[in-house]
Order: sequence, then structure tokens, then C-alpha cells
Amino acid sequence: MPTLLRSDDGRSASFTSFGGLRRLEIDGLSLLLYPASELESGLAGIWLRLLDGAAAVPLPLLDPATEASSYVDGESYRRAGVWRDLEWQTSFSFPADGPSWRWQISVRNRGTEAVRMDTVHAADIALAPYSAVRCNEYFVSQYLDITPLSTSTHGTCLAVRQNMPGPRVPWVLLGSATGAAGWATDALQLSGCPGEPALTGLRSATLPNARLQHEHTLATLASEPVLLEPGETWDGGYFGCFVADHPAASFAADAALTGLAGAVIPLDAPTTDPLEPSPRNLFAAAPVASWPSSRASDSGDGVRVRGTSGRPATAAIVASSWAAASSSRTGWPSSPGAMVASRGTTTPTERRSPLSCSGGPRRSRVVVSWAIGRSLPSA
Repeated sequence: MPTLLRSDDGRSASFTSFGGLRRLEIDGLSLLLYPASELESGLAGIWLRLLDGAAAVPLPLLDPATEASSYVDGESYRRAGVWRDLEWQTSFSFPADGPSWRWQISVRNRGTEAVRMDTVHAADIALAPYSAVRCNEYFVSQYLDITPLSTSTHGTCLAVRQNMPGPRVPWVLLGSATGAAGWATDALQLSGCPGEPALTGLRSATLPNARLQHEHTLATLASEPVLLEPGETWDGGYFGCFVADHPAASFAADAALTGLAGAVIPLDAPTTDPLEPSPRNLFAAAPVASWPSSRASDSGDGVRVRGTSGRPATAAIVASSWAAASSSRTGWPSSPGAMVASRGTTTPTERRSPLSCSGGPRRSRVVVSWAIGRSLPSA
């Protein structure tokens, strides 16, 4: 069941079981272009990253593949987990002192070595009625203007203004509570090749720091990198400030709205110990989840397969997963090769997936379709 937070003035947020935003609405407007579902996260999210020179290893904190616990604590929605030597928490809430929202993040190094890290927040802002967004996301996105604003307290903030014809011009300001060191404005700046996981650009330690206004607005901010010593805790987060009608173009004076962000508030310890992790759905947990590109590994039956992580699945993983599925489900093909034969073709067909959030094609998730009891799609 989705979790709903609602403020006294009508701001509301709905979350999936893994913390993804299903809905985020203020003043009758949706702030999401592509909402999350129980099958997968949308593009709006938070990432914890380990930095190594020019490279980064990102962990999506609001994703079904990330093992963590989600729970409501008073008037906030929290998620907590452990990744490598880092213990992390996130909290979403609606501050009482204005039309805004905020994410709080806490990271503690419980290891024996210092780690260099940062966080990234992405928001696929819509600023349009939910019905208009669901009718055509690209149309809504094309009218958005994204302007970077330099501030003395929060680094670069991003002002997003909806210019779609209507009775008003809604506007938001997005910022990092500890100061942003990098930013991007469109998903195209961070997307990888077709068939690869979405937002592969987050594997680079630096964001583009350039404005691109294409067909998929994705206002993205990266916090200042920090060296977290053993036993130390880093507290930070991100905020959004909403203005119902902003007829003028975004300009430098708008940066004064960062005063609504408030100070960084450290998160308390989890209310229960230990927290039960949220269940991982089949799309996140199945090692065989999509038809791959030519770089994937061979299963031994002449069929190349990948796991959900985008890395090649080994023949042993494929064999064990297939055997487990075939023993428990009627009609499951005896091998990947038999599955391809049942489709009347010897090569997987590449097609657009309705589950893709990246704006580009992904391989059809035929194996998962079998696993959840649906009929195999025709070639």
C-alpha cells in the first residue's frame, strides 16, 4: 500500500514501499513527470555516491533494488539502510513555514577507513495538473525553463518555471542544504546507451554544470564532496520552494527564497532497531531480467542475458535461476534457448519497454513476463 503524507495546507506526497515518489503535489499541481510504481523507481530520487578520482559509484536510495527499511516517523517519511561501511538515512517532510518540501540525509562511516562521498538529488519537475502530465509528459516538459542561480549560502540552485499557456506561471527553486557543487537540467545529459541502466552519467564524479533544455527536464544537484572519517556523520539534504505565480523570468533576486530552506537538521536514530527491510520485487531481485546487448554474457544456450544491474549474468546464475523458475511454474521453458525457440525466432527482438523511465529504448523484459505469469510477447 502507498504511504501518504499531507500537510495542513494541502501539500501531499505519496510513496511506494521502497520510498519512490508516486505523487508529489502542491496547490493542485503535480511536481513529477514520471511517478514511481511498485515495479520500479521514477527518475526523481536521491543517490549516495562513493568518489574515486573522476569516477563515482552511485547507490540509488529510493529504488526497489536497494535493500533498506521504509517507515513513517511522525510527519516525515524515512528510509534507512547500510551500504558497504556507510549507514544512511533519508527523511522527506513538509516544513510548516512555507510552501516547500525537503529531503534530509544522514550518512555515518562505521568502517575503519576514510571515504570520499557526496549525494545527488534529481527532480523531474512538471508543475502542471496531473491530468495534463499523464496526457503527454514531453509536451509539459518542453515548456519548462531551468535557470541556474548562484547563491552565497547554497551554491548553485536551480529555478524551474512552467511557461505552458494557462492562468498562472508556477515556479520552484531547488537547492542543496549544504551547497551544490554540480548540476544538470535534462535527463539527456546523464543518460547512457540504449540497454544500459538509466542515468549512467552519475558514474562520473562531476556533473555537466551546463544548461540543456530538451524533452525530459531533470533538475539535478550534487552536494559538495566530503571526506568522511571513521566514526564521523555527515548531515545534509535538499529543498524545494514553490511559488504559485511567477510571471517574470527567473533572475538573481529569486535566490533570496533559499531562506525558506532553513538550517540543516541532523536526523535522529531510527525509532526501531533493527528495522525490517522492504521486500524486493521480482524486477529488482531476479538476476535474469532483460534481453541484453551484444556485450552481455552467453548463457550456454546461445542466448545472451543480463541482470537488472546492467552487468552480465554468468552462465551459473542463469542456470540456477532458470531451474528454480521451471520447477515452480507450469509452462516455464526448459532453458533460455527453448524460450527463444517458443517465440519462433533465434534472436531476441529489441523493443521499447513501457517500464523504461530513461526516455530511451530498453530491452523487453521477456523473462520477467514469464516469471509473473503473463504470456510471452510475440516477436
